[in-house]
Amino acid sequence: MGRKKQNSSNKVNDNLTNTSVSTNNAACYQINAPEPFYFSSNKLEAWPKWRTWFEQFWIAFKLHLCPHDEQVNTMLYLLGESANDIYPSFQFETNTKITYNSMISKFNFYFIPRRNVIYKQVFSNSRCQQTGEPIENFITDLHKLSTNCKYGNLQKELICD
Repeated sequence: MGRKKQNSSNKVNDNLTNTSVSTNNAACYQINAPEPFYFSSNKLEAWPKWRTWFEQFWIAFKLHLCPHDEQVNTMLYLLGESANDIYPSFQFETNTKITYNSMISKFNFYFIPRRNVIYKQVFSNSRCQQTGEPIENFITDLHKLSTNCKYGNLQKELICD
């Protein structure tokens, strides 16, 4: 079941896709819900972006003030149809309430694979500047490569080397 699209001939009021929010400043603006998550995309890159977008929506729409089941169901709905296939595979402790944070943790675990830190360090340390590559691009790439290496306080020092 997908969300119904609004058009001029069929006026459907879908509160999650087009929501008006009033602030204390008496300004009113429209908030569009995040697009469904594309499960066929590169999940490693797409999931953090979608999660950030949803968390901005979650705060703006004041979902954090709603009961846990509403928060969880809103997230599942906005993730899209495939989320309902994944959700039953999650293991939760018995007699515990499923919260937004516990669901985010489960989806993080599902979408973000465990990293082999040693492999990442070797890959990062073996990166050489290519002929004709601007130094800014090379340093930016070193920063990107070293983010998952768990260098801690040594990260900047190792990049300079």
